[in-house]
Amino acid sequence: MPPSVLAIETSGAVCSAAALSGDAVCTRSVRGGRRHDAELMGMIDAVLAESELARGDVHAIAVSAGPGSYTGLRIGVSVAKALAEALGRPLVAVPSLVACALASELEGNLLVAFPSRRKEVFAARVLVSERTARQVGDTLAGEPAAILSSLADGLTAVVGPGADRIDRERARVSECDAGAVARVGAAMLSIGEVVDPELFEPYYLKEFVAGTPTTSVFARLPF
Repeated sequence: MPPSVLAIETSGAVCSAAALSGDAVCTRSVRGGRRHDAELMGMIDAVLAESELARGDVHAIAVSAGPGSYTGLRIGVSVAKALAEALGRPLVAVPSLVACALASELEGNLLVAFPSRRKEVFAARVLVSERTARQVGDTLAGEPAAILSSLADGLTAVVGPGADRIDRERARVSECDAGAVARVGAAMLSIGEVVDPELFEPYYLKEFVAGTPTTSVFARLPF
């Protein structure tokens, strides 16, 4: 039987929680970064109840790990770590750009962009096919025009909350959601891609330096 995964997404303007049980995903969400901490636990309880799962029935906790909002990531990851430690369950750190690509409901070669400070973006190319997603190449940070020039060949669309900074004509501005985090997390869990709850820290925006690429752990997934 596929594992049951509780997922948390707080990397952007939308805070959401989801429970994946088999092929069914129950999701709750609220818009507004200032409400993340006030709403999150209630949404977690709601999706578990709708899925007819107790907290102890969950096989793993998946969390959107960044890049994204410093405050949002801190809240989501703190809750996820606390749940993983309290329940004795694995913690899966899901790259936010990959989950956002899956959440867009588009397929093909997608350029996923998150806004950062100074009108720059964090971006990566993600291949989405048949409800699976994998990152192709590195996560880049910098000026939108430079990133588009580097990653423009063969693109199907530009998605994510920073899509309109990259290419207004092909932009499909979209947010990540916990349902996508749950599905990506289940795939990562299946190959043992988990982190230590005591040691893990989110991929905060300040850790990404413009012009310095970082390799996503998702590039190793066998899709």
